[in-house]
Amino acid sequence: MEEKALQLTGGLAEGALPCLLTLAPSRIFETLSEALGHRFGRSQQSGLLRNELWDWTQKAGEPLHELAAAIEGLTCRAFVHMPSLVQEELARDQFVEVLGPGQLQSQVCLLHPQSLREGHGHGFQSSSRLSGRC
Repeated sequence: MEEKALQLTGGLAEGALPCLLTLAPSRIFETLSEALGHRFGRSQQSGLLRNELWDWTQKAGEPLHELAAAIEGLTCRAFVHMPSLVQEELARDQFVEVLGPGQLQSQVCLLHPQSLREGHGHGFQSSSRLSGRC
């Protein structure tokens, strides 16, 4: 435990170290771990983010580019330890899923997008055609 505490304190900025030294030595590691957990999240947070991702719905009037950006960001945070290619595939699949059953989702699925960006592009083109805009 002491070695971990020393490694963590070694990475502190100049002003933070004097504050840390005011703590009882036996509590330094626990206090530091707790503070870092609050600042950067905990392992349980990934599970919550995954649930949020799977429950995501497109808001009324939300442009497809905003939907794609929100899903991409949430996917990266929820699957932070996964390779970027896996994150991209998960984001693409969730984007198509969020489009919901209907003509737009069907048209995007038929085009077999290879990435979220490509799926968004297909979705934008399809929605323009469906709404009569070109």
